[in-house]
Amino acid sequence: ILARGGGSLEDLWPFNEEIVARAIEYCPVPVVSGIGHETDFTIADLVADVRAATPTAAAEAVSPDSEHLLRMLASQQSALTRAMLQMLEQRSYQLDQLTAQLIRPEHRIEAVCNLLPQLYSRLKSGVRKKLDHARLRGFTAHHSLQKHAPSAKIRAMKNRCSRLYPAMETQIRSDLGRRRVKLAKLTGELETASPLATLARGYTLVNKLPGGELVGSATQLQKNDKIRVRFRDGSADCLVEDIKP
Repeated sequence: ILARGGGSLEDLWPFNEEIVARAIEYCPVPVVSGIGHETDFTIADLVADVRAATPTAAAEAVSPDSEHLLRMLASQQSALTRAMLQMLEQRSYQLDQLTAQLIRPEHRIEAVCNLLPQLYSRLKSGVRKKLDHARLRGFTAHHSLQKHAPSAKIRAMKNRCSRLYPAMETQIRSDLGRRRVKLAKLTGELETASPLATLARGYTLVNKLPGGELVGSATQLQKNDKIRVRFRDGSADCLVEDIKP
């Protein structure tokens, strides 16, 4: 606080000095001026952070108002009380919710005990169904195994062979008979058409040597040609001495 009581212009003139104004400007703490009375005005008042009309007003400006502070404290206390009450209500509500969700141990044990007979019945029924299903599968597998067993197949094949053998034997004999008859017929036809049969009746075959060309006419031969005459039981090589029409 920069203050002085009232006085003449000469008494207040030091507060118009440059050195005082610069000192106020460079002061590290805020400066409140209360020089003279309300009508007095100096350069120091212009440079100061706050100008008070009188020294008393300057003192009041830097001194806190106890009533104002008490009102602020009362307001903050009231706000804090309301906040605490609201928080307590919220926590109480949350506690009630958690308490409602919490199951007492004896109640939980009682519920489990009541559920045990039902679970036992379901387990027993499930085991019985699985056993019945396993027995059915075993019976089906046993029946299928007996049905497809090698011994059963072998017996079935033997029975089938026993039934088919007489029919096969009869069929084979019949086929052989038909084939013998057909073979005899073809043999007769072959012997009839065979050149050997013709030779057996006294005819011969003549081939020109050395190429073996079949001679069917006397015009194919010349004197001194070599020929081979084939009979039924052999052949003879001959030399042509003469050709007659």
